[in-house]
Amino acid sequence: MVIVQKSDFNGFQLLAKSNNTNTVLQSYIDRYEKLTIYQLLGVDLGKLFIADLIPSTITLDDRGNYDASVGTFPATGGSGTAGAIMEGDYWTISVAGTLGTTDYVVGDLVYALDDAPAQTSTNWAKKELRFTTIYDAFTLQSDGDTYYGNDWANFWGYWCGSDSGGIYNSYGIKDILVSIIYYYYVAGTQVKQSQSGAVLNQTETGDIMSPLNAFRTAEIKWNEILNSIGAVQWYCAIYDPDTYPEYRGVIFKPQYSALL
Repeated sequence: MVIVQKSDFNGFQLLAKSNNTNTVLQSYIDRYEKLTIYQLLGVDLGKLFIADLIPSTITLDDRGNYDASVGTFPATGGSGTAGAIMEGDYWTISVAGTLGTTDYVVGDLVYALDDAPAQTSTNWAKKELRFTTIYDAFTLQSDGDTYYGNDWANFWGYWCGSDSGGIYNSYGIKDILVSIIYYYYVAGTQVKQSQSGAVLNQTETGDIMSPLNAFRTAEIKWNEILNSIGAVQWYCAIYDPDTYPEYRGVIFKPQYSALL
């Protein structure tokens, strides 16, 4: 598990869960979460994105802004007694600089991995602004009359708009991951298997939905989230490519079952 938890499958991605299905759902998270990140951003950028995630064991405590041009890690102003620095205390960089051997730009976070981290570089970590930007939800509109779209055959070909250009909306990377895993989970669990093949349709309540129709509910989630995927990939590839030079995401095509 990198980002997604079983409890995230609610709201628009609601799944019926039980003690029996939880283990299976977790196996789908483990199988597809990292893969989807690599497909979304490319392997190199995806690995950097994962490494940048704040460990789940650390609870952050905002301690304000910090001028990194001084060249040393914060020494006071923490959440402990008399300003002692504690695990999870973090500062937002207001002036760029180098702390330890790591460069920080305005908007990055520096946070303590341990209590009393002192000036030991391994006791501190960096949270890059560039990853926070694409992780969070955003809505942007391109300037001018030419804007980019995915024609599902030629990645990031462009098409011309006659008015205000394209609107790119992302609900955030977690929402993308949950929707994609939802698709794979529903697609893979609608029919129970035996050694001789598919033997039993799963049902909720008393009505039985055919596996194909159930699969189409998963396709809705996949296709709906393509706008968010396109927005994140557009941001990395077109809007701010200099900030994401490692980006090499792949195309996500719409999913449509064969007609009955």
